[in-house]
Amino acid sequence: MESGGFKRPGLLRKLFEFVFPHYCKVCGHRLDPSEEQLCVTCFLGMPRLGYRADVINPTERMLLTEK
Repeated sequence: MESGGFKRPGLLRKLFEFVFPHYCKVCGHRLDPSEEQLCVTCFLGMPRLGYRADVINPTERMLLTEK
């Protein structure tokens, strides 16, 4: 028989998020459980660079090169 405390990890996670909520790194609003770092509003408001995902773009190249 299992002990009652670990049968529902989703419930434990929800309780943890209620006590220690996550906030958007940009605007500071409380995040929904499906959001990780940015809220949807801030994510959609970010400028798009227009680079293809399979090509290393100049910004990525600058961040990846050692100086």
